[in-house]
Amino acid sequence: MTPNQIKHRSLSNKSNFSQFCFVIIFLLALPNRLFSQDIYSLNIEKVQGEGLSNDKINCIKQDKDGFIWFGTDEGLFRYDGYGFKKIKNFPGDTTTLLGIRITYLLSEKNSLWVGSVEGLSCIDIDSQTIKNFPSYKSFAVNAILRKNDSVLWVGTNDGLFQFNKKNGQWNRVTALGVNNIIRSMCDDKKDHLYIASSRGFFCYTKSTGTFKNYNPGLPGHPEVITTYPLGALRSSSDHNGNIWFGTWQNGLVRFNPKNGEIKSWCAHTDDVHFHFLPFQRAFDILEDNNGSIWIANGAGGLSIYDPVKNRFINYPVQIKSENGFSDQVISLFCDRSGTFWIGTYNGVFKYDPHSVHLSKTDIIEKKKAALCNRWIHF
Repeated sequence: MTPNQIKHRSLSNKSNFSQFCFVIIFLLALPNRLFSQDIYSLNIEKVQGEGLSNDKINCIKQDKDGFIWFGTDEGLFRYDGYGFKKIKNFPGDTTTLLGIRITYLLSEKNSLWVGSVEGLSCIDIDSQTIKNFPSYKSFAVNAILRKNDSVLWVGTNDGLFQFNKKNGQWNRVTALGVNNIIRSMCDDKKDHLYIASSRGFFCYTKSTGTFKNYNPGLPGHPEVITTYPLGALRSSSDHNGNIWFGTWQNGLVRFNPKNGEIKSWCAHTDDVHFHFLPFQRAFDILEDNNGSIWIANGAGGLSIYDPVKNRFINYPVQIKSENGFSDQVISLFCDRSGTFWIGTYNGVFKYDPHSVHLSKTDIIEKKKAALCNRWIHF
């Protein structure tokens, strides 16, 4: 190689290295939101695929193999990314699901626990075999939560039970009473179980077996009202230890167990300019990795609360819409890849935060659409 060739190759290498450094600096300078979830401009798409015979998506879960399961009013369906497979249900056949109207799903190791209006079932993921666990009294199962390797907490239309997986025995938690519809439960991992029920919010201390009832005196249900209970639909905990409750007519409620502070957001609040929900019913609640709270807001569509900016971003129901929610949002789930699955009365939608669009025109158009249609300004 001649000296001129060596000099030319050296200059070429320096040029390539400079270009590489420029690309790295350019990428680092890009806004972080291009590589993370931007809740102010969601690219939501409807999930297509054959086999889903009922569009009302009551609950969503992912099993150990990555399949997504959907509970509907007409059965349980497994989605493999291409289509839906319905799990059999034949009345009287004990090898099929106990019920057809699926209300709750819990994924645990090699099992998928299925709650239905008719009771509790379990699917072995590897063998796809089904085992049913009928109780001495027929009741709807609304919530399932793992207590330990042997026991599940099961919330029903007739109160709270502990179910022993090894012997199939049901034991009522008598402290909460009967005829109390348990709709949702969450565990703070500190000896407390927070329960959303037809009689309001309860905190159950597991070590003592005692309950405390919270009547927060919300705008649509002041403390002076004792003739009917405050209906709670959903409970969930966030990374700060706050407990979030969704209610039937009082929107979203946040409870801080450390100081007992209760905060609510609802269309009834006086300070609607800062705290506003377009609808009073919160059917499901989910915290994302950034600490934002997603709310299945019924007829109000999807609402996302940004705690940093203290504002709600709303994606409302748009009748006959091809790109938005065309019916009520009722269930939420985030899978292990970070994809959000959104259940409605009109099928399944999803949002993949990993789909990055670097087109400047595309980003500007999305911002315009968000400013015109989706943001709530205060």
